[in-house]
Amino acid sequence: MRIFIVDTNIVFSAEFYFKSLELIRDIDTDDLAFVSLTEYMDALLWTGDKHLELGLKAKGYKKVLNFNEVRELLKQAE
Repeated sequence: MRIFIVDTNIVFSAEFYFKSLELIRDIDTDDLAFVSLTEYMDALLWTGDKHLELGLKAKGYKKVLNFNEVRELLKQAE
């Protein structure tokens, strides 16, 4: 497992922006950059924001992890 810290000034296609906007429109649009970047990188989003995590998971979004899930993945990788 690799963890990346990414500059949020990255530029990516509007495709990722609009897909992410549809996902989070009724959750929290302040998190648009994080979800868009997750889509752009085809990565997992590690967040401590319970509202975002639970909102995305309720929509069937599989690319979001909380601290406990990351800890379990790290244990499995040992």
